Amino acid sequence: MDLTPKYIKMCEKAEEIQKEWKPTEGDVVFVKIKNKICWVFQSTMDDVKNKEVVILTDGSIIEKNLCVWLVRQDQLQEMIITSKYCDRNYALLTELADFHYHHGKCNWSMEQLCLAFVMHEKYGKVWDNEKEEWRDEEKY
Repeated sequence: MDLTPKYIKMCEKAEEIQKEWKPTEGDVVFVKIKNKICWVFQSTMDDVKNKEVVILTDGSIIEKNLCVWLVRQDQLQEMIITSKYCDRNYALLTELADFHYHHGKCNWSMEQLCLAFVMHEKYGKVWDNEKEEWRDEEKY
């Protein structure tokens, strides 16, 4: 699992993916106010604040919006497997290799590559390494 500052930034800036996050047990998060990585134990609603909170494995309770979901490779693959790939891992791997050849001009971990592939395929975005942000592909 990639826990580097670069991957944390890539996940944080992937707003489309962060909005889709439905916290589940075992999710890995970067807790902004603690500046540390934790695992989700449980997700629930705070009846007083009417906000979604996550209960972390260290026992702390944090509002969901104060966490950055660090998407695992298996979760990224689930996001992109569609009828186009039909669970054919070979086709997905071929697409990833082709994407890396055309867009991976930097040394990426597998999580970074998979995240970039998901952002490209689902949202038409590419990672701008210099500005550390996702940009529309046509503007890149």
